[in-house]
Amino acid sequence: PRIVFRGGRDTGLGRYATIAAPLVINDNGTLAFAVGTYDGSASVLAMRWSNGVIDTPLSTGDLGPNGTVLAAQGLDWSTGLRCLAADGRIATVANLTSGHTGLVCVDAEGPHLVVQSGTLAPDGYAFDGFSDCTFTTDGGLVFAGERAVPLGSPATPTEDFSVYRASAAGIERLFGDGDAVSNHTTVEDTGTNVRFVANARGSVLANALAGDWNALLLRHDGRLDVVRYGSV
Repeated sequence: PRIVFRGGRDTGLGRYATIAAPLVINDNGTLAFAVGTYDGSASVLAMRWSNGVIDTPLSTGDLGPNGTVLAAQGLDWSTGLRCLAADGRIATVANLTSGHTGLVCVDAEGPHLVVQSGTLAPDGYAFDGFSDCTFTTDGGLVFAGERAVPLGSPATPTEDFSVYRASAAGIERLFGDGDAVSNHTTVEDTGTNVRFVANARGSVLANALAGDWNALLLRHDGRLDVVRYGSV
């Protein structure tokens, strides 16, 4: 076994440092993880380990996308909002000093904004939050996005979570409430925070209510299929 990072004092990262969240690993053995530091004020750093070398792709106070700066404690790595590509790119949710929350991808050229709060989703409603992400082999990024959708009468803004794919062509909705399933039912409820897994080809497996049943659904090749009904 090898120690990748040892927290505590005398780390060179402030008076005290500790790993702040679970790590993520790719097939090449590269690790990415968050470290919380304290030196009069708290900071969060997104760190990456590869072949015995640690670097810090993104941290509180860094210049962010489009001339913004990551706000204090601005990395939201700890709740599953992170992913690591085979080539070492990372993505995480960050709070920016512009007041927006953004899904940020960091590559060799620095941070790039994938999507931020206030951006219109394909259905015309604005994103206001993000969770979970997975890189695909063609350079895309699958992520869960939250929007306030008016429901009922009178219409009341209700948080709605769906799964999307961001690529050079734009943002595509993959899965969410109201979508048609191949067995002629519809997705009725993805829950208050949709959880999914996606592979490198961009196929998505998610749990949701469909046809009055709890269902495990697979989005692939442009279609949405039921894998299993019942308790999943």
